[in-house]
Amino acid sequence: MIEKYTHYGVNVVYQIIDTFKNNNFRQELKENGIAWTDLPILDTDVLTYVKDGITKYACIKKGAEYAERVYTYAT
Repeated sequence: MIEKYTHYGVNVVYQIIDTFKNNNFRQELKENGIAWTDLPILDTDVLTYVKDGITKYACIKKGAEYAERVYTYAT
């Protein structure tokens, strides 16, 4: 499932990744040859990566037992 929103003028993509059937978000980045940097935010899982020359950020929240809720946006 992928949904698109606008939050304070920024386009945000929301997706739920079924980690029971599929890889998690970091594994998907790795398989596509995309390096990322985990950001040192203690209470939230946030990372940054570059895709197609665009810097993007992802906020990953644990969903149900086998799910990740991923919010991504570009700067």
